[in-house]
Amino acid sequence: MAVLGSFDMTIARFSMPTITSLPGSGQAVGMTVIKLLADRITGKPAPVGLVFVATPPVAERESTGGSTERDDDMRKARDLIDRFACKGLTVGQLLRLSLSKKTLTKRFRAVFGLTPGQAIRSVRADGASERLSSTDFSMGRIADMCGFDEQSNFNRFFRRRVGCSPGQYRAPPSCRMASST
Repeated sequence: MAVLGSFDMTIARFSMPTITSLPGSGQAVGMTVIKLLADRITGKPAPVGLVFVATPPVAERESTGGSTERDDDMRKARDLIDRFACKGLTVGQLLRLSLSKKTLTKRFRAVFGLTPGQAIRSVRADGASERLSSTDFSMGRIADMCGFDEQSNFNRFFRRRVGCSPGQYRAPPSCRMASST
């Protein structure tokens, strides 16, 4: 069995296993239609038969048997992020995979569509949002559980990431509705 996604969305690159995707060709189709309409307006004859639109290549990934050899280090990095981001993992600690920071960042972005730092922040924000909405833990405890030494750093991080303070996110009506749109 193989899984194929449409539009090369971040989740396709970010999931485990990664999902082979067909890129969206909406822009290419739109440009072709505009050109055809412009041709008709200027008096050129309509094309005979079908008009084919070139699309970007399929992004082959694990879900359809794509090669994973090159991405093994990136899978390890992603696994470390998923497991340890909320325990204070840093990008510097990922460099123990025997890669330079530049190489790690470039390869990680190619596989997952974001940098290791962005992935760490995403896992921390998701963990914080989940704990704020499903527990009555104190803000200090949630900050600690999400890898922040200081609650003030957590508060700044969460406000920048989500658009409101952790307390506002938790309190009904919260900013969750506004941040999810």
